[in-house]
Amino acid sequence: MKLKRFLTGVLSAVMALSVCALPAAAAEGATTKDNTPVWKTGTGSITIHKYDFTGTGNTANGNPEQQVPQGATALGGVTFHVYKVQDEEWLKAYYSGEGTVVDKDLSKIDPSDYYDSIDYENDTVTFKTGVTAVDMNSQVTAADTGLATFDNLEYGLYLVVETKAPKKVTQRTEPFLVSVPMTRTVDYTKDSKVSEANADWLYDVHVYPKNSTAMGTVTIQKEFYVGDEKQTALAGVSFGLQKKQDDDTWIDVIHDDEADKDYTLTTDNTGKLVIAHLPVGVYQVFEKEYTGDSKKGGYILDGAKYEFEVMQDSTIKYNNTTYPSLTLTLANHKPDLKKEVSVAGTPSAWGNVAQYGKDDVIPYKITVTIPQNIDKLGVFTVSDSPKGLKDNKGSISIANLTANTHYEVKDNADNTNGFVIEFKPNQMRNFAGQKVEITYNATLDESTALTIGGNGNSNKAKLVYTNEIDEKGDPVTGTENHIEDSAAVYTYSIQIHKTNEAGVGLSGVTFDLYKKVSTTGVGTAVDEETYKKVGLEAPGDGMKWVFVQTLTSGEDGKIDTANYDNGRNANYIAGLANGEYWLVETKTVNGYNLLNGPVKLELNIKASETWSATTVDEDGNVTKHGEVTSTTYNGGESNNSYVLKNIVNRKGFQLPVTGGFGTLLFSGIGVLLVLAGVAVLFSMKKKNDRA
Repeated sequence: MKLKRFLTGVLSAVMALSVCALPAAAAEGATTKDNTPVWKTGTGSITIHKYDFTGTGNTANGNPEQQVPQGATALGGVTFHVYKVQDEEWLKAYYSGEGTVVDKDLSKIDPSDYYDSIDYENDTVTFKTGVTAVDMNSQVTAADTGLATFDNLEYGLYLVVETKAPKKVTQRTEPFLVSVPMTRTVDYTKDSKVSEANADWLYDVHVYPKNSTAMGTVTIQKEFYVGDEKQTALAGVSFGLQKKQDDDTWIDVIHDDEADKDYTLTTDNTGKLVIAHLPVGVYQVFEKEYTGDSKKGGYILDGAKYEFEVMQDSTIKYNNTTYPSLTLTLANHKPDLKKEVSVAGTPSAWGNVAQYGKDDVIPYKITVTIPQNIDKLGVFTVSDSPKGLKDNKGSISIANLTANTHYEVKDNADNTNGFVIEFKPNQMRNFAGQKVEITYNATLDESTALTIGGNGNSNKAKLVYTNEIDEKGDPVTGTENHIEDSAAVYTYSIQIHKTNEAGVGLSGVTFDLYKKVSTTGVGTAVDEETYKKVGLEAPGDGMKWVFVQTLTSGEDGKIDTANYDNGRNANYIAGLANGEYWLVETKTVNGYNLLNGPVKLELNIKASETWSATTVDEDGNVTKHGEVTSTTYNGGESNNSYVLKNIVNRKGFQLPVTGGFGTLLFSGIGVLLVLAGVAVLFSMKKKNDRA
């Protein structure tokens, strides 16, 4: 009897160790008066209690009150398949206590004695030759309780195989054997003999196989930059999630098995996306598209794939570093463009508005922020379209970049006065995230519809770029965004009204116009002899006189440097910059006196402009300084963009007409004076003779 009880305990212990669980008790059976278990006829059952636990389980003892370890939770969705591998007669022989039984191999007490392989995906078992297995079908543990029950089982030995489990399960329970019925195990350190409670056969067997699970969590925080300035959170960015297979291929992960719903892989209003319940494995996430506020669009897609691994302990391995949970802070960049003009004619001061005169050299600067993934873009160009100006393409320079290596300069197809700079993205990697400055010169040109005053002459720069990158990291052409910015140049005029004393206009009066400029300014210096001859003083240190233009008054006596088309000013000059001017009258109307010296004119006009508001269209295209919508002038005539100078010519004193009465009078006086002189001479001669 002691041997039988010992073997029973050994078998139960082996099965408990094989499942790393607790074979718990079932309903009690009958015993004899001496507590010897009675083998009843009938059927039994196997109830599986599946739970999730990563620690060490309790020792199996067969006690009906045995509980799962503290902290364990029910695990549903696990598929178990049960096969009968030995019949009742074999089981009776096993529990008989006999060392050997004819035709009964009682040594087959290990699960591997019965099968060669298991196809977990297809839920099939390949049994060893000579093994007769009866399929008792499969059950799936309930989601709320983790229970699966196999009822009405004939007595015998059963192989239990866990075939399928949720993706979060890191390791399946190994196949194990269960006998129906079986006896309880006994702890002889506590019980000197088998008690009545411990002597019963268990016909309804409860087993407690555990699984260790692991699920990782990855958080994506989306940041948004325009140029180098961080903007508000970027919501509405959708991502793809893929898992690596054994053959190194990738499959899309769409469904969250733990939550039993599809993943929502789009950033929320805070720019955040949390991807939870990721089972053990290797994954990658990548940006797919932008579905948020269109006016925040136009940024460049990331184009990168971020690979990470969920480990057995739920930690995340990323870039050879392990994290309890992983947060990926991913930035999207939108390039930026800024257009400026030299305010003072030097590169030291820049702004959106300046004033210049015709033929002045006007320095411009375009600042472009190069995106981080410039080398992944298909198109990245900067163009310039001037109005009232003419660009000097030969003056284009980009600091630290080399022409024909990093970029090419081409003609602007829409405006022959402008240009297009085509950057070569695959050569620009070393400049990613940096600002590059494009500098060039332009001139005011009357052949390009020059505007005098008004709302100025604009110079519009435009950045065009592609913003999509496919899953392979290659650029997607065809989808483009743009950013525009403008600067304006103002030029002014003078008006001269030449009249007589009565205010009547004098036609045909000519003036030479001179301007005092710095020695580095535009124009050839007038030599000293010339400017002194016309009455101009020395210009002073660092300054020079330049001849501007000869001006001629029209029929109404007016000269207007802003009006050429009326035909009055055949030698009209378009556009004057602020500064000190002098008019030297060189010809006047017959009967009128020339001015006795130069006349000073001072141009000191300030333009206060209003730009159209910065706009972002539904596609994310940006227009900064679009157009000057209105301009107010200070310092001009009646707040206009010109200075008025009234110049009066007066008649000279009139001498008598030749042959008139005045002439005879003067002739008579002359004769009398001659006669008087002769008389004086004769009188003096007589006095001398007497003496």
